Amino acid sequence: MIFDKENLFSNDQAITNSAASTNYIDLGVSRDIGVGEPMEVFLGVTTTMLSGGSSTLAVALQTDTQSSFATAVTLQSISGVAKAALVAGYEIAKWKLPAGVQRYLRLYYTPGTTDFTAGAIRAGLLRDRQAQAHYASGLLTTGF
Repeated sequence: MIFDKENLFSNDQAITNSAASTNYIDLGVSRDIGVGEPMEVFLGVTTTMLSGGSSTLAVALQTDTQSSFATAVTLQSISGVAKAALVAGYEIAKWKLPAGVQRYLRLYYTPGTTDFTAGAIRAGLLRDRQAQAHYASGLLTTGF
């Protein structure tokens, strides 16, 4: 899977509390890019998420006409991903970019009951995602 720096929301971004992705994507003008060749939003754990208590993670894909995201609209979200699943190599979500995209895109991360003490995520837009299974030492891995 090839990541383009200009299309990354988070590049090994530490997620410890509620926060927007380090980067947002500026499409240049408001337009609906959901039609035509499909783009995917990819979210994966690069460093295992740790917390002092039990916690979950929610992630929202947001769009807005302003880079401040003052009137952000959530296009898609996932909630309640358990800490036990958030290990390095885990793919949190793979979404097709939906219709209704405005000029700016970002992700917003929200831990559940307790904040995380460690953990990182890589997320971005992809045109062609790696879908082949990788086998290492006899174990099936996602390999991103």
